[in-house]
Amino acid sequence: MAFAQENRATEDPGAVSDRGVTLRAVGFGIGMVMLLDVWVIYNEYIVRSSRLNVSHHFPVSVLGLYVLLIVGANFWHRLGGKGLSRSELLTILSMGLAGIVIPSNGITSYLLGALSAPYYFSTPENGWEAFHSYLKPWIAPDDLPGLTWFYEGLPAGRSIPWGIWLGPLGWWALLGSGFVLVSMCVASIFRRQWAEHERLVYPMLRPALEMAEGVDGRFLLPPFARSHLFWAGFGIAFGIFAWNMIYFFEPLVPRIPILGSWFSIARGFPYTFHTRINFLTMGFAYFANVNVLFSVWVFFAVMNLEMLVMDRVGYTISLGGGASLPNESNPMITWQTAGAFLVFAIWAVWTARAHLHRVIRKALGKEAALDDSDEVMSYRGAVLGFVGGCLFIVGWFHAAGMEVGVAVVLLIALLVSYFGAAKIVAEIGLPYTPATLRPEGFVVATVGTAHMSPGSITVLAFSQNLVCYGKGMVLPPLTNIIRMGDFIRSNTRRLALAVACAFVVSYMVSTLYTLWLGYAGGAYNFSAYPFSYYSRKIFDRVVYRLENPWQIDGHRLAFLGLGAGVMALLTLCRYRFLWWTLNPIGFALPRMTWQVYSLFLAWVCKALILRLGGVQLYRRSQPFFIGLLVGYALGVGISSVLDMIWFSGQGHQVHSW
Repeated sequence: MAFAQENRATEDPGAVSDRGVTLRAVGFGIGMVMLLDVWVIYNEYIVRSSRLNVSHHFPVSVLGLYVLLIVGANFWHRLGGKGLSRSELLTILSMGLAGIVIPSNGITSYLLGALSAPYYFSTPENGWEAFHSYLKPWIAPDDLPGLTWFYEGLPAGRSIPWGIWLGPLGWWALLGSGFVLVSMCVASIFRRQWAEHERLVYPMLRPALEMAEGVDGRFLLPPFARSHLFWAGFGIAFGIFAWNMIYFFEPLVPRIPILGSWFSIARGFPYTFHTRINFLTMGFAYFANVNVLFSVWVFFAVMNLEMLVMDRVGYTISLGGGASLPNESNPMITWQTAGAFLVFAIWAVWTARAHLHRVIRKALGKEAALDDSDEVMSYRGAVLGFVGGCLFIVGWFHAAGMEVGVAVVLLIALLVSYFGAAKIVAEIGLPYTPATLRPEGFVVATVGTAHMSPGSITVLAFSQNLVCYGKGMVLPPLTNIIRMGDFIRSNTRRLALAVACAFVVSYMVSTLYTLWLGYAGGAYNFSAYPFSYYSRKIFDRVVYRLENPWQIDGHRLAFLGLGAGVMALLTLCRYRFLWWTLNPIGFALPRMTWQVYSLFLAWVCKALILRLGGVQLYRRSQPFFIGLLVGYALGVGISSVLDMIWFSGQGHQVHSW
């Protein structure tokens, strides 16, 4: 479905009447959120199968349930029932995309891992008692027996000490609510700028909107599944999974190696990429702009060449423990892309300056001509919510022990990280978008721990809970959700309430279920990164920073400035020279070692199709790539179910980045 058709009325007399955001849709959405929470958490911690929300901006778990919901709604309508309208389907999908940010590998695991670690893992050897006095009692529980039982299992005759968690989880919920409010306001303010003025393509929404179109009940299958091309794509993706599932029961059967392997460009070349074929990445990327896809893999190659040159000349930056970040294998590239990302976000705000000026005037009652009746939030509510939410977040950090200046810098870094990732998702449709600008390291490098109080250093360690390596950022999915509001016929303002409800329900279910599983079998047995390595590493860095104060890190800031300068030049070239086709967005992305091969294949497919048949052939080929997405999602979902039934505790990793 082309976006130009978004407001056309339904002409099919057999189609379901569109009623907008209804209570029935909200009820289905809450059910989907609860099911996703339990399924995703149980699948990762107990079954130990593929992580179902690792593709955090549009996970396979949400896509799979969405497809089943559409098929079920179409079948129910065929039997004479009252089927779900397109607006109701999109409402349910919106709630699922919001709720999936919370469970398991999203916010819950990192939050609970950080809250439970400071006292449980404290020993005389690691010296963690040095920061205990700077931890407010409402930040993290300090009941050692209760924490020990959470990690090691509840002794016989004991009951779960829910009370030690209620205070900290409640206060962190308030902070999270502040970020949800600010993010929803930003998404509402920039919706018109990105969708109408800049005409961003929102690649992940196109397949979802196509699948929700025309649920009429005249056939057993919904309209999107009646194309031969769809079944060709579905057969390839699902067929590979079906064949590889035979390996679960008969290890002698060879698997089709779509998970790929490491590949080096040349012998002795120190940097490699992975040849993994991810149909989820390919399927969404196909709907992105072909020049954007081209720039992604070109700048990936440039970064590898740059690192090779640096290795040969022997230039490097010490990883250290001050401004260094987890998984920062090459700090030069990390900070170069952070500088480019910073310019990318600033430029996005600058290009929207005329729109933002009108929005602020509308909020002040001075721009009556600007109509915001079709927005999910009024512009006045969005502006007031943004300002109030930011003030609350800074106040929360200060109450936790952080200096106001440090809290402001941290908030700016977090918002830039969220905002830039949101626009990348709207332009490229990456289901896996890491945080290019990492707020914790940015604050340490720009402020310096020598200029921060011990309380600021301690509270700063918890800031990763608000990013979770890109999985906990709420603005990117909200950007897609607010855009989906354009395709909901009526009662659009209810969408914000429905999404807020999804966040609340998901947070409650995820935290309670994770705690229950921990006390039942021991969280240490989850074998999950947030409860083992991560929860100890962040506080080891606190001790290091307290004992070794760092000044402002000039080396990292130099590469930050270099990346910013090059990004500014690339942006200038794009807007000044008509012959310049390289999109600078690729330079603002980190080295996506696991995804670049799938993005390259998507670019090859789309470039060839456009060259051979133009826009018409591109549109006719879209069902094939929707089939890839549906086949991949259902393949991963069925694999998870098989693991639950026959291989609990020894699940198979069939899906990742």
